[in-house]
Amino acid sequence: MKLVVSRKGFDSAAGGAPSPIVGGRLISLPIPANNRSTDTYASLGLGDHQQNEADMMRLFRYILKDDNGMAPCVEGGVMTLATCKPRIRRSAEVGDWIAGFMPRPYDRGLLVYAGRVARVLDWGPYEEEFRGRKDAVYRVHPNGQVKRLLDDYHADEKRTNKDLFAPVVVFDENAFWYFGDKPERLPHRLLHLAASVRDYRVKDATEGDVNYLEKWLRSGHLPGVHGEPRDGD
Repeated sequence: MKLVVSRKGFDSAAGGAPSPIVGGRLISLPIPANNRSTDTYASLGLGDHQQNEADMMRLFRYILKDDNGMAPCVEGGVMTLATCKPRIRRSAEVGDWIAGFMPRPYDRGLLVYAGRVARVLDWGPYEEEFRGRKDAVYRVHPNGQVKRLLDDYHADEKRTNKDLFAPVVVFDENAFWYFGDKPERLPHRLLHLAASVRDYRVKDATEGDVNYLEKWLRSGHLPGVHGEPRDGD
C-alpha cells in the first residue's frame, strides 16, 4: 500500500501555488472561500517560502467571443476587466498578464488585447473610484445590497452572479494594448500561447514568453488604444 501526498494547494482559480514544505513538513493551505483572502505567506510566518514576482508572473489567455466595449472596457485611457471571465478575474494577481484573442472563423493567434494587471479591486471600491464608467454597472451599499446601474446589461441572475463573483481587474496604463477590430497577429515564436477554446489557459507560458510578448508589443505600438470594439454599435 502506498500513501500519495499531494502539494496541490491552491488551484488555478485561487492562485495556482503549491502548499509549502516547512522544516520537512507539508503545510496544507486550504483553497480560499468566496471572498478574496488578504492573508499572505509573510503574515503566516512563511515569508521565506513566498515566491518572487518573476515566479508568480502568469499569462491568462482566452477567446474573446464578444467584443462590445464592456469586457474589456477601455475608457479615459484606462482598460479594465470588470465583467465576464470570473475565473480569470478571481485568480489574476498584480503583475500577471491577460490576453484576449479573436474567435473562429478568424485565424488563430490574432490578438485583440493584452495587458499587465496593476490592481484588483472589489466591486464596491471599484464603482466608487470609477463612478460613471460604463462597466461600473453595480453599486454595493454598506449593508451589502447591490444595485444594478445598467438595467439591460447581464440582466439575468446567473450572469449577474458571475459578474459579482470576482473582483475587477485594472490594467497598467503603461502596459496595455487594445487592438479591437484591428487585431495583431502573434509572431511565430509566441503562436503557441494563442487561445483556441473559450475556456482560459494559463499554463505553458514561461517568464521568457511574457517578456518577449511585452517586447514585441512595445516594438510595434505605444501602449494604449489602437482600434474600436469589434462588436460595438
